[in-house]
Amino acid sequence: MTPNESSVFQQRREALAKEMGPNTLGVWRSQPVRERTRDVAYPYQPNPDVFYLSGCEEPSAVLMLDVSSDGLQTSLFVEEGSEESVVWEGPKPSLEEWKEVWGVDHVFPLAQADETISSHLSGKQTFFVTLGAHDGFEKTALRWMQQSSQVLQTRRYIPTGIVDASPYLQHLREHKDAWEVGQLRQAAAKTIEAHKAIMQTVSPGQTEAEVEALFGYELARRGCRQLSFPTIVAGGSNATILHYRDNDQPLPNDGLLLLDGGGEWGRYAADVSRTFPVNGVFSERQREVYEIALSAHQAALRACFPGSTWEAVHQAAVSQIVQGLVRLGVLEGEVEALVESKAYQPYFPHNTSHWLGLEVHDVGARLEEDGGSRVLHPGMVFTVEPGLYFNSSLNPKQTKTEWEGIGVRIEDNILITDDGHENLTVACPVSVEAIEALMRL
Repeated sequence: MTPNESSVFQQRREALAKEMGPNTLGVWRSQPVRERTRDVAYPYQPNPDVFYLSGCEEPSAVLMLDVSSDGLQTSLFVEEGSEESVVWEGPKPSLEEWKEVWGVDHVFPLAQADETISSHLSGKQTFFVTLGAHDGFEKTALRWMQQSSQVLQTRRYIPTGIVDASPYLQHLREHKDAWEVGQLRQAAAKTIEAHKAIMQTVSPGQTEAEVEALFGYELARRGCRQLSFPTIVAGGSNATILHYRDNDQPLPNDGLLLLDGGGEWGRYAADVSRTFPVNGVFSERQREVYEIALSAHQAALRACFPGSTWEAVHQAAVSQIVQGLVRLGVLEGEVEALVESKAYQPYFPHNTSHWLGLEVHDVGARLEEDGGSRVLHPGMVFTVEPGLYFNSSLNPKQTKTEWEGIGVRIEDNILITDDGHENLTVACPVSVEAIEALMRL
């Protein structure tokens, strides 16, 4: 971590401390490494809140923010290296070196967390933790409070309860700062190149599993060591399964391939979906469905600007989907009435967007406090991903049509700016002509 980066994390801690108020204590804990099988661990992912506030990626790390009348004091508690761990995992920085890396006031051994946190609770009015973050964490927080009252043996007050820190952190995390936008741009750029590489190399005879492996390789060779989420590689009618995970079928020569995947850069996620013909050329029916989804995608993008709302983006896509289904003869009636009755849902069953950031489905509210749809502000980042799916065997509310087995989803990553939006993934081909041209190269 560079000095500039550590100052970014410091600014975030100061912003949260201001929200928490004086005489408060906040504690967050990263999960430990989880075993997949005996002596084999799952790839580690730090607690997003701990990383957001400190940049610390150490397993089991505990972050403490102590806000007093004298200002903010930040402490981290981490596992120290041992003679045995050095042999198996290599050397770790010393506590003093970690302090310089993270730009915090104190770094203590993890074993001191209980005693130190309990002592710092004395005199605090409010104790902030993220409720529901880890199994048993609330019990640990209550134990710290109990230890504080027992050990101190004074009449100094301790917090009378625990306050959920989630709304405070959500408010901060849903507005990306300039450094975060830079990370997201990098994740998007690497993901775009991986998608384009697959478009240029995919061919009939390959399997979904092969494409999945190649997509991961294309991300890794560009520096993305982790996927944002398990890649969806859905050929033919598999594309009508929204979260298809098997990725084990041969690609149909005359079918479409829906590739939904993204890489992480600096722990920040990209999430891009493209749908393209395995043989490089859209059939007439495939193109009809694709163009409807594309018109919905473009309409949703036009609704992405400050002062617009989460629901306005979705409704812009829905209107185009309904108009397209009416043109195809799949739905009959007035567009407004069909939208109102949600007659489109068997063919477009999901929302148009989700928040994006440190998590691929990042924190963020879809409603304002008064119950209205969330108003969009500069710094918000989310996906735009309308889809259209024809599979009556999966969805009994559908009528079987000549477009049976065709599924299309088009997804981009959007940053709201002061005067509109920036499509972070615009460089990934999206029109029929641009996709076919790229696949001919």
